[in-house]
This record gives sequence, C-alpha cells and structure tokens, in this order.
Amino acid sequence: MPSLRRQLRTKGEERERWYGSVRKRKAAKESMVRIETEAKGGEVEEMVQIRTETNGDIEAVRQVHLAAFGGREDESRLADRIRESAGFVPELSLVAEADGGVVGHMLISKAELVDGQDATDTLVLAPIGVLPDAQGRGVGGALIREGIRRAEQLGYKLIFLIGHPSYYPKFGFKPAVDSGLVLMQFDVPDDVFMVRELAEGELARLAATRKEKYGELKYPQTFFA
Repeated sequence: MPSLRRQLRTKGEERERWYGSVRKRKAAKESMVRIETEAKGGEVEEMVQIRTETNGDIEAVRQVHLAAFGGREDESRLADRIRESAGFVPELSLVAEADGGVVGHMLISKAELVDGQDATDTLVLAPIGVLPDAQGRGVGGALIREGIRRAEQLGYKLIFLIGHPSYYPKFGFKPAVDSGLVLMQFDVPDDVFMVRELAEGELARLAATRKEKYGELKYPQTFFA
C-alpha cells in the first residue's frame, strides 16, 4: 500500500492536473467578466473581474469568507470540503478580482433531487462571500449572474439555495415549495429555500412526472462534516 505521504502527493497531483485541464479547456473560449462597481453616489470606482478559481486563489478565498462572516470558519471550511468532493464543478467555483486581489467568491456544486427511489443531479449555491469593503457594489450579483450563465452552458437545469428572500428573487430564484420541492435536512422557512430554473419549463416537467407528492432536495454529506 502506498505511504500516506505518497497518497496525499498523488491526490494533489491529480487535483492540479484537473485544474490545469480546466484552464486549458476554457482558455480559448472563456473571457473574463468585467463589471464596473459603483459608489453610493453613482461614480465608477473600479473594475472587477469574475473568473474561475485557481489553486493559487484558495488561501485568498478562505480569507474572503472569514472576513465576510465575521471570522466564522464554517463557510471557508465548507468551500474546502466541496473542492475535495465528488460534487465539485471547477467551472462553477468563481472569484471576483479587483486591483490584483480576490474580493469575492462563490461556489455552485452538485446535490441530488430525490423523487421516491429516483435521484438526479442538480446544483446548490453555497457558499458566497464578499469582503466587507467590497460589499454593496454589485460584486455578489456579478458572481451569481456568471454562475447562472455557466451552469446553463454546462447543461444543468436547476439551482437551489438557502438565502435571503428579498435578495435572490432579483436573479430569478423563487420559493421551491411553490413547485412542490422541499428541504428536510435543514429547518428553514419556506421562503428562504429557493430554486432557479436554468432550463425553461423544467419545474413544470418535474411536477407533471413526479411519483411522490413532493420532490426533495438532498445536500451531500459534504455540507454536514
């Protein structure tokens, strides 16, 4: 059996090859998204680029989540666990960069939508964080919009999240329970468990073909470690 050191080294090499293949695959067709952030007076302050996270961003991403959530480590640790999981989609781990530094991060990864004995892959958005000094300038919104665009291009049909009911509807999210979809793993109000269609008519299709009264979103164990 290979030594633990060798196993860890091999895992790291595989992960770097994965990131490298993503960078090569997207280099020819992916242009960075640029947004102009605004101060409260409406003046343009800076340009922010939204791009795919790389290995070199990971520590900066940890610091973004720590700062965004008042030093709480839950979100940064969640991002770390997702990267090492089968549900990680490299193209959907995005950073916002300004003045050469990472100011925001968002991760969309895989979960399951369960109907009786059947389960299909779907997506969940979490975590998302923006440095306090960069909040209120549209950085989070730019990350969300680019994540939605990429998820659509990758062929996914739905994105779920747990989030503020007055913020996320502007990006097309709506209460999932209205479409017969429930979340049993977390005790949250119905209006904060939301879904966003990526394929038009997907929610209606699910409702028409559902075997059970409700479909259930199931987060992977990664979210509970």
